Amino acid sequence: MRNLLIIIGFLLFIFGFLGIILGLVNVQLQFLAFLERFGNTVSFTVKFLMIIIGIGMMYYNLPKTKYL
Repeated sequence: MRNLLIIIGFLLFIFGFLGIILGLVNVQLQFLAFLERFGNTVSFTVKFLMIIIGIGMMYYNLPKTKYL
């Protein structure tokens, strides 16, 4: 289960990052295109939240190892 959440977090991060970068050159990922109907600010905010939540999911689900 932990590995699945790490993969989901990674995909959220990648798709959010790609959505922002491709938006700079006016290209859209097809499955994120519906966000553009809500306006640029909402679209950017959702993509930015995808990045933050993806990083958080990956960090939270890392194996907990103790050193020393």
